[in-house]
Parts: sequence; structure tokens; C-alpha cells
Amino acid sequence: MEPYLYFFITFITTMSDNYRTILEDLHQDSERNIAEILPPYDVEATYEEKFTITYRAMQRASRLKRRILLLVNAYYMGRLLELDAASPTERHHYSSRLSQYYRVTSVRLYYIYEHLGIGQLMKSTSMTLTTVRNLSSAEFDELTVEALNIFQRS
Repeated sequence: MEPYLYFFITFITTMSDNYRTILEDLHQDSERNIAEILPPYDVEATYEEKFTITYRAMQRASRLKRRILLLVNAYYMGRLLELDAASPTERHHYSSRLSQYYRVTSVRLYYIYEHLGIGQLMKSTSMTLTTVRNLSSAEFDELTVEALNIFQRS
């Protein structure tokens, strides 16, 4: 057996359930038309306003147990932190206002769905923020690569 094939087979058999759950969601090809949820903030708002509104939207979705809405708002929070912060200092300041759980899951969700977008995220059938949080670093890295591969094939 070729060494790379052995590595791939070994990797697949040792993937966590969290990895498999997200991988299945990345490959969802639902026929249903989904109206994408827009960011909870006005694009003309200040960074502070965008951050506060998005954080409150995440908290509200969590309290109401709205899984998809929480995932979408977490994605938008990750995008705010990774793309919209004016400087690394600003990024650090705002990310430190989040719990470690929200900070890690938001950034991870953003990077996993960066190329596939909100529409694909909204097709998720069972992923939660906890699923994302419990990924190992290697699994997270592999999912970002797989998402990019899916995007390039489409």
C-alpha cells in the first residue's frame, strides 16, 4: 500500500464524531431554497456597534435555542474579528471581550465556511458550536482544506 494512502485511511478511521458531523454538513447538497440570513448589523455601523449587535444576537439565539441562527451569528462574529478589525490591537481588544468558547468557535466557523458562505452553513443538519469547539487543531485544519476543495470543485 502506498504511504499516502495508508495515512489517508488511518486519518479517516481516527476522525472524531465532531469532524464527521461537520464534514457531512460541508457536503450537504440540499435542494431546498434557503434565504440567507444577513448580518445582524447595518453595514454603515461603527465597528463597536457591529460587535455589540452581533454578540447580543449570538446570546439571544443561544437563549432561544435557535441552532442555525446561532451558527450564522457566530460566523458573522468570526468575520468581524478576522476581516473587519482595523488593526491587530483592535482585534485583540474585541476578541478579549468574548468568552474563549465564543472566540474560538466564531473564528473557526468563519474559516471553515469562508469560501462556501452562509448558504452552505445554513444547510447544516446537526452541527453546533460545541461540535466546532471540540475539534482538534488537526481536524480544524483538515476541514478548512476540505471546504476550500469543495468550493473549487463547484
